[in-house]
Amino acid sequence: MYIISKNELFHLNIESSNAKWEKAGTAEGIIAIAGAEGKMYGINSEGELLETSLQGAVIWKKSGNIDNTATSLAASEGFLYSSNKSGSLWTAPLSGESIEWQKSKTPGAINSLTANDGKLYALTGEGVIYKCESSGRDVKWLRMAYRNGETIKEDISHITVMNDRLY
Repeated sequence: MYIISKNELFHLNIESSNAKWEKAGTAEGIIAIAGAEGKMYGINSEGELLETSLQGAVIWKKSGNIDNTATSLAASEGFLYSSNKSGSLWTAPLSGESIEWQKSKTPGAINSLTANDGKLYALTGEGVIYKCESSGRDVKWLRMAYRNGETIKEDISHITVMNDRLY
């Protein structure tokens, strides 16, 4: 699991019995990250898509552009997904030589986006979590949880999923 804090990239091995966050590299100006196919992707506030290998030193290089209002990034099944708080969602296949973004359907204004094993999850500004089977641009969202004291008990601002478990 990776996070960004104060322009630093940190890694946590959640399978370790004495897991602790370890510095993995820098993340200067990066506001969202996602991992796919042995790479880490990041977006910055200028709308640049960056990438680095998950092997060896973290060296970010520009690999494309996205709307400069993008605030969230996810990857699953050969696609990147990016969203903003205005309700836009973009998808791009990772199979081409360049990243070509196209708009997709969205459940609303997305605060956080994550993906795992062909499923895409979105947390909206209203505190509702949606999920869909991700298959590129054709997405159909299903409401799965909202703050009602049972499915969601606290205010949350970010989500991630790992090993079929939503955090």
